This record gives sequence, structure tokens and C-alpha cells, in this order.
Amino acid sequence: MAPVSEWRLETQPDRCRITRDFGKGENRTELALEKGLGGGNFNLVLTGALVDSPYGEWTWFQFLPNEQIHKRNFVAASTSDGRSVLTTYGATFTPAIKENDGTFTREPIGESRQAAIETLAIALIGSPPFQMEIGAMDRPVSQLDQCIADKTRRYAERYENDEIVQPTPINNPGEWLTSVDFPMSLRRDKASAVVKFSLVIDQNGTPTFCQVRETSRPYLFDEKVCKILIEKARFEPARDQDRNPVAAIWPNAIRFQFTK
Repeated sequence: MAPVSEWRLETQPDRCRITRDFGKGENRTELALEKGLGGGNFNLVLTGALVDSPYGEWTWFQFLPNEQIHKRNFVAASTSDGRSVLTTYGATFTPAIKENDGTFTREPIGESRQAAIETLAIALIGSPPFQMEIGAMDRPVSQLDQCIADKTRRYAERYENDEIVQPTPINNPGEWLTSVDFPMSLRRDKASAVVKFSLVIDQNGTPTFCQVRETSRPYLFDEKVCKILIEKARFEPARDQDRNPVAAIWPNAIRFQFTK
């Protein structure tokens, strides 16, 4: 699909996003890359008929012509006017690489490789694959990074001055994730895992962005942690010195431990 708009930068109190529209008629689709306070990875968001009623919870995507293919979880939802939305949390341009010791790392991607990107290829189970001619990503990503860096800096300044009362969970964090949420293969091996994460909490106390800061297990499990936290975690929002609700970062960790 060819683009029908330029990249545009959109901002909200707790995040920044770059968006672009592709295709015509019933295939018209919006692509967005968004980042929350603190930066890090981005959410990959597709809105439109091409992501109607996807089967399963997996997507394959690839930034062509040079980057490797990803297999990732997604979350399906709808906009207020009924359009389908597919979100992959904590996405990157390069997939995770398994090292000899069993840990997972990501190859960093600089501006030159971002500039070489031409196309985003998407595949969903049960649907025809499609490609979006997104063009060079160095300038749009630079805009996105600068936007969220400015927001994070202003947030950090307020936090350092003790102007923000941090968000507080209003439902039991111990019930957000349970042993049944642990991947079957790791449960079978009675493996343990620690995932350190940060949630961005909006003014309503709802998580809008999840970032894994450190993990001892594969990235597919990281995605499931983020997916469930976004769905289940709810908070009394952070408040500024005037007691007005504001967006904030809530760092924490999840530990899964099985007795062998």
C-alpha cells in the first residue's frame, strides 16, 4: 500500500506518536509508532479494516529490505467509531537474538539503518499479508524520540522537586498475573523468571504504555506480561502539587518462581 499522507507527530500528556495513512477505500489503514514517558521501545499500532477480526494473537512483521522478521503478540481492540485496532507492545525495528547462555539481546539500530527502511510487511493468521510503503524512518523516529525526551525531562524535573504524588494500585497487584499466565514451555520445565518493567499511568489511572527494562526470559514472555498489565492493572492516578491528576511512570517487577 502506498502512503496517502505524510508522517505527522501527535502528542498527549503521557506519550508521543508518529502516524501515517496508507491505502484507499476499505483498505485505508493508519500506522502509528508511539512511545510513553521514559522512552525505550515503541508500540506498533494498526487501525483499519485490514486488521478486522484477526485469528489468534500473533503477528509477523518485518522492516524491509534489510531487517529480520519478528513474531510477536498483539492486542485487538476497537476505536469509539468501530474501527479495528491491533497493537503490539514494546516493538522494535530488530528482533531479539538468543545468545549461547540462553539470554536474549537486541541488535541496536542507528539512523543509517532507519534511513534504509522502505517497507513494513505485516502477516496475520488467517488473513492475506500486506505491505506498507513507509519510507525512510530516520527523520520520523528522530521527531518521536525528541518529543518523548522533552516530555520525560519535564516529568523528571517535577518528580525531583517532589511535585508529584506517585500512582497507587487500586486493585490487587498479586492478581494481575498468576502462574497460568507463565508460558506453557517454561511451566513444564518449572523455570523461574524476573521481568522488570515500567508502566505509564494516565490521568485516569489506566496504563497506556508498558516497557520491559530488564528480563531473564525470552521477549515473547515479556510481551505477555505487558499485555496483561495493560489489561488488568488499575491505579489511583499520580497528582501534582495542586492535587490535579497527571500522567506518571510506575516501575516495578514481576517474579515467577516454580518449585522443582
